[in-house]
Amino acid sequence: TRRAGAVEAETRFLEHALAAQSTDYGELLVGGRNDPYYARWREALARNEARVELLWACAAARLAAICLDTGRQDRGRGLARQSIGWAPGISAAYRILAALETASGALERAAAALEAGLPHTAFDSVHRRELVAAWKQLGRIEDAKKLARESETIFRAWRGAEHAAELFRELSTSLG
Repeated sequence: TRRAGAVEAETRFLEHALAAQSTDYGELLVGGRNDPYYARWREALARNEARVELLWACAAARLAAICLDTGRQDRGRGLARQSIGWAPGISAAYRILAALETASGALERAAAALEAGLPHTAFDSVHRRELVAAWKQLGRIEDAKKLARESETIFRAWRGAEHAAELFRELSTSLG
């Protein structure tokens, strides 16, 4: 439904998934390998530990993103928080919550959401860049520099991520 641009159908499907009481057809909800819920879902299946809460978290995060796109920040924030509650170790909902807070003009809360998701984002350069930018905008320059330096170190140690390391080096330099 997303690829077809059928937002109303996607919304109905996701709301139905939020009401599900079983994990039946979970593979229809969890997307491909770059879906942040995919690895967690596959791992849960392999361990025979699949729980409906993970599907609810996935559905709630996607609904929150739709709310962001359609200007319904209040509902979106509630959905993002629910998603975080059901699957706190997946950073996607933290970024959606931050975007919703930013759209509402609540920059401190946006930064707090990104900061809360930081422990789940060791190799998520986008999340880290957004937090550096949020802290910079809020005048928390020392925090932004520290995170930029830490991120540079992480990405230098990751083969193939030299571009991200360089980006964080440039960010750190620009912060003084």
